[in-house]
Amino acid sequence: MRRFKRLAVIGAVVAAVAVPTVAITAQPAFAINAGNNWCLSTTPYCWNAWGGGPWVKQYTGGANQANGDFIWDHGLARPAQYLFFSNAGSSWYGQCIGDAFNDPNDARASLNPCPGVNGGSGSGDGWGTHWTRDTASCPNGTVAFKNNHWGGWLGPDVVGVNGSQFYLNKPNPYCFKSYPTVG
Repeated sequence: MRRFKRLAVIGAVVAAVAVPTVAITAQPAFAINAGNNWCLSTTPYCWNAWGGGPWVKQYTGGANQANGDFIWDHGLARPAQYLFFSNAGSSWYGQCIGDAFNDPNDARASLNPCPGVNGGSGSGDGWGTHWTRDTASCPNGTVAFKNNHWGGWLGPDVVGVNGSQFYLNKPNPYCFKSYPTVG
């Protein structure tokens, strides 16, 4: 009987050590709005990883563009919320919108490493890749994205100009509508 108790204790210790290891190394599932182009709510002006990346600029040709395909991760599997570039045909696939070339002093939007499994500092997050989704500032069915690093909003330098640079520190919210990517 003692031997079985000892084995039970050893089994519990092994399980206690193994489970966190699996939880840390396993890839978390996305909780997402998958396959979306995000355009200003009243226009066909959309986010675009210009030339496949790394710059995020305004594309005035409308939705359903491969370089405009971004996923909003709600952060259920990871504490951070972020905007993931999902064009698998680009070498920048899997990067997230954040500070230009990961420079914490440059608010131009570019693609950077996404938040790690644990989120927060020290997990490989690019600067400016953490976001808060705001529906209260926008009409029904649209959303604005507030950057946690800058405290400002995601938006283009000049609305309606093809190739206009997006920034993470705009003073007012820009409301975007999500358009599912076809094909």
